[in-house]
Order: sequence, then C-alpha cells, then structure tokens
Amino acid sequence: MFQALLNKTKGDRWIWLIIILLSLISVMAVYSATGTLAYKKGEAVEKLLLTKHLIFVLMGIGMIYIAHLLDYRYYAGISKILMIVTVPLLVYTLIFGTNLNDASRWVKIPVIGLTFQTSDLAKLALITFLARMLTKKQENIKNVKESFLPIMGSVCVVFVLIALANLSTALMLFGVSILLLIIGRISIKQIAIVCAGGFILLMFVFFLGPRRKTYMSRINTFLHPEMQHSDKTFQADQAKIALATGGVFGKGPGNSTQRNFLPHPYS
Repeated sequence: MFQALLNKTKGDRWIWLIIILLSLISVMAVYSATGTLAYKKGEAVEKLLLTKHLIFVLMGIGMIYIAHLLDYRYYAGISKILMIVTVPLLVYTLIFGTNLNDASRWVKIPVIGLTFQTSDLAKLALITFLARMLTKKQENIKNVKESFLPIMGSVCVVFVLIALANLSTALMLFGVSILLLIIGRISIKQIAIVCAGGFILLMFVFFLGPRRKTYMSRINTFLHPEMQHSDKTFQADQAKIALATGGVFGKGPGNSTQRNFLPHPYS
C-alpha cells in the first residue's frame, strides 16, 4: 500500500521527505513548548494540545498531497482572486485581529475556533500572483504601465501591510519577491526602484508604525545589551542559557528548562 502511494506521488521525493521531517520536528517542538501549560493547567491540557497539533499535521500533509495532484495552471488562475482576498484580510487583521504581545497577526475562524496568520496566506497569494504576472507579461516585461507598476504595487502593498505587525516576515517575503523579479527578467533598474520603494516603506513602518517603539527597543538592545534593563534582554538571556546548558544536541523533547521562564513559550 505504501509503495502504491509512492508510485502515485508526483514531484521531488526529497521535498516530500523534508516536509515529513519538519512535521515530525514540529510535533516534538509543540510537545516540549506546552510543558508550561501542563504545569499550570494539568497534563490533560498538554495532551489535548499535542493531539490537536497531530490532527492538524495530518490534515496539512493530506491537503498538500491533494494540492500537488492539481495542475499548476490552476493556481495561476486563482492567484488574482487570492490577492483580492488577501489585501482586505491583512487590513482586517491589523484592526480586528487577535492581539498577542502588542502584535495583531492572527484571525480567528468562526465555528471551528482555529486561528491562523493572514501573512501565511499573503505569502502564497503574492508569490503565485508574481509568478503568474511575470509569465504572462514576458513579451512586454519592460513595459512600465502594463508590467512594472502592477508588479511593484502588489509587492509594496503586501509588504507594508505585513510589516506593520510582523517586520521579519515582511522582509523575508520582500526578499523572495525580489528573487522572483530577477528570475522573471525584470531589469536591474526596475528592481532597484522596487528596492528603493521598499526601503521608503520600511522607514515609514519603522518610525511611524504602531510597533515603532518595539523595533527601536530591539535594535538598542542588540547594539547595547550591557546598557539595557534586564527585562529587555530577558528572552535573549534565556536563549543563551538554553544553548549553554543544552549543548550541541539539547536536552531532548520535553526536558527543556528555560522554556519555563518564558511568558508564552507555546504561542
């Protein structure tokens, strides 16, 4: 049965192996991170969360398997719809999303009660949309009005909406977008314009965004840790202690100790 499933599986076997390995690692990470909840609310809560995560992992792998059976051109067809849905959803998240540690990154799905990061949907939407646009506009790829402006607009809009709540994710997605533009034969001059636009938006988010104090505090803590109050370097200090006491291979799933000092190790 397993061999028959392998024969029906398309794509690179190494990619499938990486997906399965990362899924298994995530199970161990969740098991280890929820130890604090077990202490506060009992082992039943820890087992419930672990079981819930296992179900989501299996569902996720199943959805990946179904998705890989579909023709890639189908995703190109829905990429525009995804972008239309993603932009207002990111705005909704900033205003009405679930707030944790002064950041609104999650939206709760009614009925099932599941929360998800809208930036994850934005990653899929932007990458597929850019791939579709770059493929479709190859004959007029240097045309500013037909090709460059829609591409630059989509990258910058998604970047700034994500950056307002999650700067690291926004920067990572921006980097992937630039790589796609290079592969898509966008000229160096136009790519430089996109980078300049991204930098201007980055400065706007950094100095005027709702999390500007957090960003400034983190930079100051990184540059001058010895001058900061212990509260500001607390999590970094715990990470260093964990590295020092865990060694190269760590203490193993469920045996970590420094997680018990973190406010939300399971978030």
